[in-house]
Amino acid sequence: MSTSHTISLIKKIEEENQENLRVIVLENGDIRFEGHDIGKNVESFFGEGHSEYEYFLTIKNEDKTCFFFLYLKNPLIRVYFSVTLMLKNG
Repeated sequence: MSTSHTISLIKKIEEENQENLRVIVLENGDIRFEGHDIGKNVESFFGEGHSEYEYFLTIKNEDKTCFFFLYLKNPLIRVYFSVTLMLKNG
């Protein structure tokens, strides 16, 4: 039985674009950010024929405290994450 938890941060579907970002808390305590973007926005960034982009970031359980401390202590990191989520959520 899996005890991981998933939270959807962004699920944006438009006529020619789709953006998804979720956070998964894994059974071992690691936190994994997974994203998947499809459409014209991706193609305009990466070039013709490249309309899909997947990415991920895993923060190890033993590094979570450090990551969240840096997030809370560094205003630039907070602004970056906040603005990124605001822009993606439209």
